[in-house]
Amino acid sequence: MQLKCFFLIVVFVNLTANAYSPQERSCLQESAESFSIDACLLQAVLDQEGGTPGVLTVHKNGSVDIGRGQINKGGAWARKLATLGISEEVLQHNPCVNILATAFILREERDLVRGNVALGIGNYHRGYSPVVTPLRAKYFLSVSKRYRKLINDGQCPT
Repeated sequence: MQLKCFFLIVVFVNLTANAYSPQERSCLQESAESFSIDACLLQAVLDQEGGTPGVLTVHKNGSVDIGRGQINKGGAWARKLATLGISEEVLQHNPCVNILATAFILREERDLVRGNVALGIGNYHRGYSPVVTPLRAKYFLSVSKRYRKLINDGQCPT
C-alpha cells in the first residue's frame, strides 16, 4: 500500500511539475502578443522543451539549459539576452522573463528565416540554419503535435 501511494504521489508531482501558474499563463499570453506569436504555439514550444521554472537542466553532453524555455546557459541567445539586460540568473528564477525570452527568440528565429515557421521553430531548438535538417524537422513535428493537441483539447491560452 505504501508503495502504491508513493508511486501515485510521484506520478502526480511529475504531471503537475510543469503546470502553468495563473501568472505564467498571463505572461505567456502577453509575451505572445508582444512578439506577434500564436500563444498556443508558444505554449507548445515551452511544453516540448519541458523545462521547469527555477531549474537548470544539465544534459549528458554537459550543456546546461535554463528554466521553462530551456535557454542554453552561456549560449548565443543567453549572451544576446544579457546585452539586453536579462541575466541568466533572472532567466532561471523569473518564469515570466523566461517565457518572454522564449517568445523573443522564437520571433527572432522566425524573422531570420523570413517567416518560415517550421524552420524558425527548428532553429529555436537547434540553433540557426538556413535549411530544415532532419533534427529540426523532427523537433518541429513534435511541437506541431503538441500544438494540435492543445487546440483539440481546448487548452490554448486565452
